[in-house]
Amino acid sequence: MRELARTLRPGGHLFITVHGDTFVDALDADERSTYAAGDLVVRHARNAGSNLCTAFHPRAYLQRLAAPDLEIVAHARARLGQDAVLLRKLHAAAQS
Repeated sequence: MRELARTLRPGGHLFITVHGDTFVDALDADERSTYAAGDLVVRHARNAGSNLCTAFHPRAYLQRLAAPDLEIVAHARARLGQDAVLLRKLHAAAQS
């Protein structure tokens, strides 16, 4: 996220899709608890880089990940098969 933010000019936008709130029902009880606490849930981490590895991103986690360089402008459930997130790079004066 830091590298993506670095490539944006102040005021620039970044559009990403994630497994978010739309996918909560697919989580087991322990995963749901982790997700509800605002923490990332990763399944099959040993298979990172393959389609078997899946990450579920709660909004609170995305906000922590984006800060202090980006702000979440919009967050919509179930767009393009995943939740859609629009972020904006903060202006230099707002980053202090």
